[in-house]
Amino acid sequence: MDIHERIRFLRKEKLQITQEALGEPLGLTRANIANIEAGRIAVTERVLISICDKFNVNEEWLRNGTGDMFIEMNRQQKLANMTAMLFKEEENSFKNRLFAALAELDEDEWELLKKIAEKTVHEKD
Repeated sequence: MDIHERIRFLRKEKLQITQEALGEPLGLTRANIANIEAGRIAVTERVLISICDKFNVNEEWLRNGTGDMFIEMNRQQKLANMTAMLFKEEENSFKNRLFAALAELDEDEWELLKKIAEKTVHEKD
């Protein structure tokens, strides 16, 4: 599989996003992405690094097809990504409303939420 095929596979099969959604954070149009995926234009170093940075893709996999496709994120990185995503959401979206409600919980409410979560996990076992 060539790099342009890996980009197409990544977008369609793993990220499940449109060419437009892939191109936007990279500063590329849908047509640019279509041409890259078709192998009509070469993948520049800037585009390659941007794909890895914006979508947490392993550069070695994208360049050569070796290693894991994605870089494993730690808890802090996952929280940072979630926070960044919240800023892009509509202000009244469910995600923003949920996180705003969580931000207002006091210690007793957090303890209750913890008990509910633990009970739910134990019921699945």
